[in-house]
Amino acid sequence: MADNSKPLIVEDVAINAHCLGEQWTLLDFDRLAYLVAVIALGQAQHVAVVLAGLDPGSPVLGLAELKAQANTVLTVAGTDPWQRDGFIFEAISWIAAQQRAGPGDFMRDPHVKSTTQGLDGLLIHVENGAIAQSTIFEDKCSGEPKKIFAAQVMKSFQDYHLAKRSAELLAAAGELLRQANLPSVAVPKAAAAILDLKKRRYRASLAVTPDVDSEVARASVFTGYEKLAGLTADQRLGAVFQIPTDKLRPWFDALATAARAHVDAQTETTIAEPTNV
Repeated sequence: MADNSKPLIVEDVAINAHCLGEQWTLLDFDRLAYLVAVIALGQAQHVAVVLAGLDPGSPVLGLAELKAQANTVLTVAGTDPWQRDGFIFEAISWIAAQQRAGPGDFMRDPHVKSTTQGLDGLLIHVENGAIAQSTIFEDKCSGEPKKIFAAQVMKSFQDYHLAKRSAELLAAAGELLRQANLPSVAVPKAAAAILDLKKRRYRASLAVTPDVDSEVARASVFTGYEKLAGLTADQRLGAVFQIPTDKLRPWFDALATAARAHVDAQTETTIAEPTNV
């Protein structure tokens, strides 16, 4: 499968002296809607294969109960779209990270419930059976990106930085190291490296409208990132996803509608029972 499997353009951009910057811009709306739909169906690994430029072969499962659950997570509950849009943006953040992932990178799958709290995302880079670098994600979708970065993103990052959520990180690192095929006996010691701040990186990702996506505006949004002390600039990453309109919520509503259409289009496939050899 060619590069048209990728729905986003992911590029480095300038922010300020305290952090590196990354910008995601939309390349293919329908492709993005399809991949969000597959994630909502609980099949993120299918998406990972597609983004790697490979043909995953069989279609994703479209079992009725999976489709019902996916449509629920892609639909606004009540009058507040925050939870649905938060799920969608977390999926977009994961897709952007997958587009840049390389050998030795292992990433936690995105949540498939819009109400899920806790660690938004985690990526570890493994070399010679050890964690060489870990990246903690915080993904926020809000009409006030500067405010939410200062009030919520930095609060979460400070909790990780001050070792207040170490057990959560250790558990998540252990899961990813098992994906890296480490022997079970080696996992606990290897996972402990997730707590080493010298190997730590933070990635704050925000959805923004075009008026907020300039070097000056980005520098303003990520003001205060340097409060995560003892880090170099490349250990702090500020990522922005530029919504191609000045109205954030209607755009997410349109993407959710397109994703639900892809969910409804999936057909049930049969998985053959394993045979004894």
